[in-house]
Amino acid sequence: MTYTPEQQKANRDKWVAALRSGEFEQTQEVLVLEDDDGKKSYCCLGVACVLAIREGIAEDFPDEEYEDWDQELPPSIRDWLGLQSGSGRLAEDVAEQEHLIGLNDKANLTFTEIADVIESGKLKTQSRRS
Repeated sequence: MTYTPEQQKANRDKWVAALRSGEFEQTQEVLVLEDDDGKKSYCCLGVACVLAIREGIAEDFPDEEYEDWDQELPPSIRDWLGLQSGSGRLAEDVAEQEHLIGLNDKANLTFTEIADVIESGKLKTQSRRS
């Protein structure tokens, strides 16, 4: 499916709101982690996956679509958000990181801090090439 830049921006705005909502517990190194009690935690990209699942863009975790995408966004969700890469490549380094994955996993930014980065326009989108 093809999305307009306006639709992609609206989807990123939903993602930013979800990251700030307090609904999701943060984890690292995987999109979603389920503990022995069934409690799930997510990396910042995993939160985007949950939203895409709720919108009917992707299937539930785990799914064949995610088989090769345990740390990055699958193409369907990347396109839904209008991202240039499945790792959330940044237009400029933030906290010495080039991708949202690094902000979540290496720089240990909170979801709120990552939402600020996304909202600031530092994320490389399909409509922003530099």
